[in-house]
Amino acid sequence: FRKLGEFRILHGAPAALLAEEARTRSTSPGPLDSFCRDELAALLGERPHRFLFPHPPEEPTFPLIPVLRAAALHRPSPIMQAIHPRYGSWWAVRAVVALTVGTEELGELAGDGLESDPCRGCAAPCISACPAGAVTRGGWAWERCVEERLRADSGCAGQCPARNGCPAGAEYRYPAPILAYHYGVSLAFLREAQSVARAAT
Repeated sequence: FRKLGEFRILHGAPAALLAEEARTRSTSPGPLDSFCRDELAALLGERPHRFLFPHPPEEPTFPLIPVLRAAALHRPSPIMQAIHPRYGSWWAVRAVVALTVGTEELGELAGDGLESDPCRGCAAPCISACPAGAVTRGGWAWERCVEERLRADSGCAGQCPARNGCPAGAEYRYPAPILAYHYGVSLAFLREAQSVARAAT
């Protein structure tokens, strides 16, 4: 995006956005995604583009993980999040945008893949930090993770001790309001799913 204008990094969303309830609008997956789409649309200006992710709920789900793997931007870790050599797990794909570019622009627009693997040779403190035993080198036991998060007074309700235990990119850990927003949204989803399941039995 260096040819398109100022290169900006979003370190944190506005406080008003994080204070907003996680209510999905009909035209957007959520308030944070709407904010990121608006920022990128302003950066792209009049250049023709189309957002592939995030997308409105009525559109087909975008195959984000396969696309990131093909672009060498996703390498799974024991905590099932892509680990960046510099930022650890404290980064996220906020948008995928389709653009038409000339051959001469490809080199400047291309990003760096995740060439090194921070998990290689690591003692994996993330495994021992998980109170539910859901994190292993062989995979992630999501049922244990969900059960622990839904438990009353769980220490995993508003954070992930396993993720916090990862030494990669620890200095880039999200601020408390950002963590509260994301974990609050996911916990609300889990609780709603639990209520639906109980009502169906």
